Amino acid sequence: MALVIPGIMLYWPKLRTPIPQHRTKPFISSIESKAIMKISDAKTVLHNDGFDLIEIRRNPSDIEEYIVLLYTHEAKSFMLAYENDTVLSSTDLGHIVLLLKEIGFNKAKIYF
Repeated sequence: MALVIPGIMLYWPKLRTPIPQHRTKPFISSIESKAIMKISDAKTVLHNDGFDLIEIRRNPSDIEEYIVLLYTHEAKSFMLAYENDTVLSSTDLGHIVLLLKEIGFNKAKIYF
């Protein structure tokens, strides 16, 4: 990823050509791009199409917490969120498992 500093032209190594503008755009996290799915939407998708895979992983921003990732058949991934668009995260793995059972999921991969 290229570092963008105002007033300084960045170049590719050895080529001395300017870096294309699309390479200098900042990374957009999945939360900023709204790659989340509310619990009510997850129930609907589960009953209509289903999911390919459900993963419980450590939260990258706080490794003490776990988050849920949902993968659809269209190869799209979403983070499970509450109805107010906050990502479901918890330090209690049992809480997340019980919530997934309540939604209707019967299996998930857990990454410690």
